[in-house]
Order: sequence, then C-alpha cells, then structure tokens
Amino acid sequence: MFILNVVVWLTVLGLVFYWIAARSLEKQVEDSLNATAAVLASQWDGTLLLPLKSGMEDAALYSYFVERLQRLRQQTRLEGIYIARPDRTNIVSTDKSIRIGQSLPRLDLMREELQQALEGKTSASRLIRVNRKDYKSSLAPIYAQDRVVAVLMVDISPAYLEYLKTFRTSLMLFAITALICCVWTARLFSKTITTPIARMAERVEEIGKAKYEQPMAISGSDELSHLAAAIETMRQNILHRDLQMKMMLSGIAHEIRNPLGGIELFAGILEKEQLDRIQLEYIQKIQDEIQNLKKLLNEFLEFARPRTLERENVSLPLLLSEIETLFGEDIREKRARWNIEIQPGTGVVFADRLKLKQVLMNLYRNAVQSLPPSSGEVETRLRKNGAGIILEISNTQPHRMESLLTKKIFEPFFTTREKGMGLGLPLAKGIIEAHGGELRLTENEDSRITFAIKLPGEKQA
Repeated sequence: MFILNVVVWLTVLGLVFYWIAARSLEKQVEDSLNATAAVLASQWDGTLLLPLKSGMEDAALYSYFVERLQRLRQQTRLEGIYIARPDRTNIVSTDKSIRIGQSLPRLDLMREELQQALEGKTSASRLIRVNRKDYKSSLAPIYAQDRVVAVLMVDISPAYLEYLKTFRTSLMLFAITALICCVWTARLFSKTITTPIARMAERVEEIGKAKYEQPMAISGSDELSHLAAAIETMRQNILHRDLQMKMMLSGIAHEIRNPLGGIELFAGILEKEQLDRIQLEYIQKIQDEIQNLKKLLNEFLEFARPRTLERENVSLPLLLSEIETLFGEDIREKRARWNIEIQPGTGVVFADRLKLKQVLMNLYRNAVQSLPPSSGEVETRLRKNGAGIILEISNTQPHRMESLLTKKIFEPFFTTREKGMGLGLPLAKGIIEAHGGELRLTENEDSRITFAIKLPGEKQA
C-alpha cells in the first residue's frame, strides 16, 4: 500500500512537472515567435501593400516585396512569411507558388488568432498538423495609418519543432527514469521501515488474541528497535501476569476441591441414613450445588491450564450427530426443531476431537438454554471456506441481544446467568484460536442469533 501511494503521487507529480516544463518551453517559443512577427510587421506599410491585385505577379513592386520577404526569412531562419488581407487571401509571401488573391487555407484553422491580429494584437497559434506536416505560426497586424489593413504570418522553423519534440521526449524519459528510481527507493525504504512495522503490528495483534508465547524479534539500535523492545517488554509482563493469574485460579480451584470432596462424601453418607422426605430433599439440594461447584472448578482449571492439542482428522457430521443425541431430550422438552444442513463434500477438519466437542457442547448448550419455552429452532449450517470450513450455529430467541452484551460476550468472567462464571465462551474462543481458527458472533437479529466457527480443513496424507 505504501509503494502504491508513492507510485501514484510520483506519477501525478511527474505529469505535473512534465506539463509545467513543456508549457514553459512552448510559452518561451511563442513569446519569441510573437516578438519576431511583431518586429517584421512593423517594417511594412499597409498603404504600399493594398494596391497589389490579382495578376500583378510580374510587377516590379511585387517582385521587390517577395525578395524582401526572402531576405527576412533567411535572417530570422523562419520556415515561411506570409502577408494576407483580412479576407484570408494572399498579398505576398515567401512561397512563390501562392499567387496574389489566392486563399490561405491555414488561416481558416486560425480564426481566433486572425481576429486578434485584426484587433491589433499579436498571438501565436497552437500546433497545427496539415498534410502530415506540423505548423506553429504567429500573426501580427500591419497598419495603414491607424487602421489594420493586413496581417503578417510567420511559420516557425521545423528545427524548432523537432527540438520541442525532442525536449518533450527527453523530459518524459527523465520523468519515467526518476519515477523508477523513486519506486526502487520507496521499495527499499518500505523494506527497512514499513516491513518491520508490519511485523510488529502483526505481533501486537497476536498479543491482543492472547498469543503471548512467540517473542518479538529485536535487531539494530534505531527507533524501531526501541519500539520492538518496548513491545517485547509488554509481552513478557502480560505473559507473567497471565501465568500468575492462571496459577492463582488453579490454586484456588484445588484448595476448594479438597473440602468440597469431603462435603460430597458426608452428603452421600447422610443420604443413606434414615431421614424423612424433607431432609432427603435438603441432601439432594446440597449434592446439586456440589455438582455445580465441581463444574465451575473444572472450568477454572480448564481456563488456567495450558492448551495442548492432539490433532487428527475429525468428521464433523459424525460429531454433530453425537451431539444431537446428547441434546435430544432437551429439544423434545422445549418442543423445538433441530436442523442440520451440510454442504456436499464438506465435513472433515484437522482438530483435537475432545476439545472441539467441548466447544460445540458449550455453544449448543447455550443455544438450547436460550430457546423460547415451547417452540424454537436450533439450526446448524456446515459449508466450505476455501481449504477450510465454516460451521454456523444459530437459534431462535425471544428478543435481540443488547449491543453491550455482544461486545463483552467473549470476555472472561462476563455472564448474564445467575450461576454462571462467564468462562464457557472465552474458553471456546481460545480453543478455536489455538486451532488457527476463529469464533465470532455473526448475527444478532430480533428473532435469531448466530455463532460462526472457522476452522482449517483436513490434513492431507
């Protein structure tokens, strides 16, 4: 992107420079041509030119005027000099083939310049191509007393036109060469500046996804190396705090698990005693809460434990069928529908089967628990995504999820349930990202919410 911007700006600046330089040269040529035309026109008396009529080519006055124009053309190195009446007919010129009164067709292409000359102004024409030949001319007024009675037209020498073309070509070649040099320099600059910045941005993005293991490469002693060192220090501090937090969670979980095991043991002993119905209900409530606590402790330990994957080719259709069996009773109780749509040729991923099942169980559990009381639908769509797959899990819901919840839904310890710890979705997201995939909320409508899992495809033998 950096190089593209450099190329665009240099191209624009090169074209502007070329246009300004070429226009400046043309303006200089035009000024010189106008000055020559004005000087030559000032040497002619219109009262001596007007008597010349058609058929007077053999007159001594006409021959004198032709010879005089020939000398002026040689002195000024012009291509041609013409004197014409306002009606664009020839009076006298350096071209002996043009007779008195004969029309000068090129003046038809310079009506604006001719009108300016008749108004007493000297002006140069644009470059005109006639019969495969280029002309650039200037017209100046010739006076009889205080009235313009004729115009003098001079043509620039072809050598000047060739010089102008050569200069334009050289200027264009210079601009192209300068552009190539600048692009090469920009590419070199991008390798030494933007490439390290892009690497640092990529590494910071990985840190933002809780991937702290890979250290930041540091080389050199310039500002970029200082920035990389600061990022590496930040990574190490975050990694240290993350390890401390996980050790604390693991320690708390183990400290709670020991007395909890004793409570569960004594609750089981009490259950075998001769108790009445109300006492047995109390014992059952104690055991239910013990199971809830054990589940939360397991989530704590799973969240704090380093993730190691045992990958294999996993058939998602078979795994989804297994999960459908596990949730079948809950679906029937809620009178909901369970729909699975699988694109042909899709279904195998290279993943840790147990951890992937853990993720799907969490998502489907949330989907089933969020269904309306007596209706609804849990829908699954499995489709290809290049070399990988996308698995979409959606369910009907009674109302749209608030935007604040959608922003925090994957944050640890954020939950809207009374007995939840808010570790299910963050844990699922971490497992999917450990597989090199992505888990995100893709749809949040008034009646439906959708989570999408993106995973790499099967490993080829």
